[in-house]
Amino acid sequence: MPIVMLNVKEEYRVESIGDFVRTFDLFKEFKEIFGCDIDDWEYPISDEEAIEILLRKVYPKKVWFVEYHEEDDGYFIIYELNESEPISLG
Repeated sequence: MPIVMLNVKEEYRVESIGDFVRTFDLFKEFKEIFGCDIDDWEYPISDEEAIEILLRKVYPKKVWFVEYHEEDDGYFIIYELNESEPISLG
């Protein structure tokens, strides 16, 4: 199986799952998937996992990568990858 690298199409910075839901306007989808409003969030998974779940469910045809950064009180960088122009690595 060949290895490929994908270029970043878009990059988003969010502070938390709440910030992510507000930035992407996913209030309805969040409630459907997790069964509560974002303001009542007490789910036993990390914000990073919740972001990944929402991205996979809401945008199943897009390729995403979520990365947590600890500096500046912590934040997430969400990368939307461009799979239409892969770079072959061999």
